[in-house]
Amino acid sequence: MKNIIKDVTKDVIKGVIIKEALPEDAEARIAYARQVGSETDNLSFGKEGFPISVEDEQEAIRNFSKDSKSVCYFAWKNGRLVGSGELRALRKWELYRRILRLGKSISTLTVWCWI
Repeated sequence: MKNIIKDVTKDVIKGVIIKEALPEDAEARIAYARQVGSETDNLSFGKEGFPISVEDEQEAIRNFSKDSKSVCYFAWKNGRLVGSGELRALRKWELYRRILRLGKSISTLTVWCWI
């Protein structure tokens, strides 16, 4: 699953670099969430972003790296975070509780659709 990104980054979006998220990207992700949250009413958060500390976000990113069945990628353009995507496989007990669910979260800043 970790190699999935190699197939989708050809020449689709010039100047955008997609790479696996790192704990040191946590502050950028929180700022990004504030930006995205201020652009739409269709999220569970608004311009305040995620209700999470930098340390907790770093830990969440580390957990993605540790889990061989989950991935978290960030899209960067000119050193700025412009996209975020994650896929998470659920544990067996979660499957029993929820039957079957694919946790998926993909978002992009409005601005890079027009660049």
